[in-house]
Amino acid sequence: MNDQTSESPTPPNETWWERELHRNEKLMDRYMKVFEDEGEEAFEKYDTPDKLYNKVHYGVEPGEPLPPDALARESQRDPDFEDWKEEVLNAAAEAAEEVEDKLDPDEDAAEAAADAEDDEEEETEPAAEGDAEADWEDTAEGARFEAEEAGYKPIAQQAREFAVKVLRLSARPEIEEVLMLSAGKIGANLAGGHGLGYEEDTLCGNIVKCRWALADCEFCREILEQMARRTGDPVLAALVAESKELSAAIRERVAALRSKVWW
Repeated sequence: MNDQTSESPTPPNETWWERELHRNEKLMDRYMKVFEDEGEEAFEKYDTPDKLYNKVHYGVEPGEPLPPDALARESQRDPDFEDWKEEVLNAAAEAAEEVEDKLDPDEDAAEAAADAEDDEEEETEPAAEGDAEADWEDTAEGARFEAEEAGYKPIAQQAREFAVKVLRLSARPEIEEVLMLSAGKIGANLAGGHGLGYEEDTLCGNIVKCRWALADCEFCREILEQMARRTGDPVLAALVAESKELSAAIRERVAALRSKVWW
């Protein structure tokens, strides 16, 4: 009788996620460079992911065979690991894009009103017997998802409101573009972390994304403080205070997520 028990591999830690997410961002820059260099024709030319992949990684044009060294490298990849990594990173990218698309305050207000109307309709309509969604919400997994959503939404809204206020400063000639970009990235990174999820194998990636959001928030605070001291503008002073509140909220979120890491 074999008394030995097989242990599951330790999920990736923050260091691994830091490296992989950073590498993925740099890789995305290389992908975007192809479209910048080749223009609209690139969308038709690289109509499948493998064509764009081969161009970026090996400099191979569509229709050309991979060189021997590239074939050897590809054959050594772990398909399961690559599929898993692509899945979680894509989820983060999609969630980040979702937040960046919602920085328009008018659009946010319209969506909030629509959501409120939908919620009201759901409350007045009793769930049909055997309704799959209602059944799922009654499970432990459904309850955990609701708790995670409840923890994420307030800080996401706080980050979005801060970004909108910073973007409203864009008409001022003294405002640097990097400030607006960093303000937008706060919510994008928080959304990216939320998109990665809260499971054992992605929780550390979520934490890394939150740390990046904190770094962008602190960067905004430093620039706003310098401008507020120089100009004495009360609008900028208010944004400094708001950035400090947002930083504190993100720190609390990081601490809460780290408390869930048991390994």
